[in-house]
Amino acid sequence: MKPTGILRAAFSAVFLLYAALAFPCPVFSETADGRFRNGKNVAAFSPAAAEREAEARSVRDLLSAEDLVSVQREYTDYFSTFTAIRLQVPAAEQSRAEEACAEIEKVLSRVESAVNLSDADSDIYYFNNTLAAGETMEISEDTYALVVLAKEMYALTDGAYDPSVARLVDLWGFSPRFNEDGYAPSEPYDRADYEEQLPDAAYIEAFRELAAFKEVTAEELDGKYYLTKPQTTVTVDGATYDVWLDFGGIAKGYAADRAAEILRAYGFSYGYVSVGSSSVYVMQNASAQDGKYTVYIRNPRAGESGAGGELMASVQVNDSGSSTSGDYERYYVTHNRRYCHIVSAETGEPIDTGVCTAFLAGGSAAENDALSTALCVMGKELATEFILDELKDRTALLVWENERTGKYEIIANCGRDDLSINADAAGFVLCGYMQDGEFVYEPSSAFDWVQLGIGIAVAVIVLGVIVGLGYRNHVLKRNRSSQKK
Repeated sequence: MKPTGILRAAFSAVFLLYAALAFPCPVFSETADGRFRNGKNVAAFSPAAAEREAEARSVRDLLSAEDLVSVQREYTDYFSTFTAIRLQVPAAEQSRAEEACAEIEKVLSRVESAVNLSDADSDIYYFNNTLAAGETMEISEDTYALVVLAKEMYALTDGAYDPSVARLVDLWGFSPRFNEDGYAPSEPYDRADYEEQLPDAAYIEAFRELAAFKEVTAEELDGKYYLTKPQTTVTVDGATYDVWLDFGGIAKGYAADRAAEILRAYGFSYGYVSVGSSSVYVMQNASAQDGKYTVYIRNPRAGESGAGGELMASVQVNDSGSSTSGDYERYYVTHNRRYCHIVSAETGEPIDTGVCTAFLAGGSAAENDALSTALCVMGKELATEFILDELKDRTALLVWENERTGKYEIIANCGRDDLSINADAAGFVLCGYMQDGEFVYEPSSAFDWVQLGIGIAVAVIVLGVIVGLGYRNHVLKRNRSSQKK
């Protein structure tokens, strides 16, 4: 082989290796309909920018026969978050829409009063701070409904959703009391700088035993509702602790579901209720011919260097609840690790599964609150399996950080055309999706210098063999020529 042929062969081998490593899985760009135009929308859920602009000018034109008007209400007094009601109703029904909103506000107040962790009059505050282990208390119908729903979700997710991790959530500094002005340590396990000083391992292990939701019981008797605290207790440094509950993970979705029921009872079918932007019930969108709203999924790494804009993706939804959970709402970073408010009952620590966010649409908002939290706890493999096996009746999306490639892999149980990826969401790649009724997974990849080094080493060895063989043949030919002479 001539030297030029040897060089061409070696160069081709290296080039093909580089191409295989560097360019495997495409990143999707902005869709043709421009739903992410100008990047104006920053909430996890809101009508698209174009729809918001159209509401003022197009609804009257498009639906002038029904004479629809917009009714809007906003609240900041419930669940320590922002709640929005958006309705489109016939002008003659505007006063009834106002009545419906008033009923919804009563529901918001009632549900929060039942589960508020800081209100001494709430059922859950009494359960956590007054009720002794093994004792029973009377509770409201809303609290009972939340316990029953939580039991169903606990069983369905094999404990991945567990509201009895409340002690652990408090231990890691994510209970409401840590958000209050003038926070000062009050429990033996508290740290003055809880975002820098990690909890003592003895408390982590002890409080794992208090994640005992299976032992919590609720019953209805003669039209009244009762809740019994488990006998389970632990003792650390002379102090005894019992089981706590926290239904903050599903209460917002539950309130959104109840609000939707009220609206339907009044005969309204256009609009949505958003509680905290992460728990939403969407009805019909009068501004869209297909009746669907664009539900946006927030970029879980928005604001971080190179992570892109506020919005990551969007799906089209109507007549269903939706929910988003993730490690980006409440968190702190210390010792080179992100610690968030979602805590695993199994490990006793904030999740470290690589799942950044989980989104669900379809079914009830409360169910999706619990299920999206559970998906974050499960991790990529179990969550993907759970989505494909158990959530076929919902649209599900999972974002997992692939530390090896540096990419954020999006895994969904819908087709490519059912999901729009924002072009500004840098590093997010759709790797798992449905195609012709089958789930397709194409792992992300990146230019890997280690693999390249190995490839080059192999290429050098191959080149050495080729050169050696070429030199050997050259010597043999020269010897034969000498012998003939």
